[in-house]
Amino acid sequence: MKKARVMGGWTAAFGAIVLLAAGATPVRAQSPFEPSFEVDGRLGLAVPFGGIGKLEDIGLAANLGGAYWFSPRFAVRGDWGLEALNGSSIPAAQDFRSLNLWHYTVGLQTNLAPPVSGNVKFTVNGGLGATTLDFSGSGPSHTYLSLTGGARLLFPVSPQVDLFGGVQLNLAFTKGDDLFQRVNGSPDLQPLGTSSSWTLPLWGGIQVHFP
Repeated sequence: MKKARVMGGWTAAFGAIVLLAAGATPVRAQSPFEPSFEVDGRLGLAVPFGGIGKLEDIGLAANLGGAYWFSPRFAVRGDWGLEALNGSSIPAAQDFRSLNLWHYTVGLQTNLAPPVSGNVKFTVNGGLGATTLDFSGSGPSHTYLSLTGGARLLFPVSPQVDLFGGVQLNLAFTKGDDLFQRVNGSPDLQPLGTSSSWTLPLWGGIQVHFP
């Protein structure tokens, strides 16, 4: 009986030592976050809606942007983009054969996927800026307050490079008296009468990271 008690005591003591040793084993710390910068270029199609959609058909879109990641989840970003619309097939809009929309925006971007290197990432962004409507000599140019928001799915091809596809919504608060169209074949231009115009670019692009 005494031997059993002694063995039981040694067993308990050994178990306690093992537990203490396991608790004292250092856990590998995660790599500390370091701010980083990235730039991207995008090409795609721009689909016009609202007031612009009454004047123009689908055109081409291009964008250059950059983001500064100040935390694992959030970045501040800026974008400069161009949408070159082709001119509507609607007879009432034949005076506007070409329209360039220049976008200048700043905003925030967030990574919704776990921030693990090498994984597919899903990001969303939103921002505020300005949009210039340039009718390339066929009409007056105007600049308006605008909002933008979008989402991208990124696929890493190397530690520094991602390929991505996505969609962006650009909303310009246009004035109805600034956009005109011909009505029923009239030789006089009439106000379009809309207070907002928006486009939906569908993107594909490449992104490069700089630590």
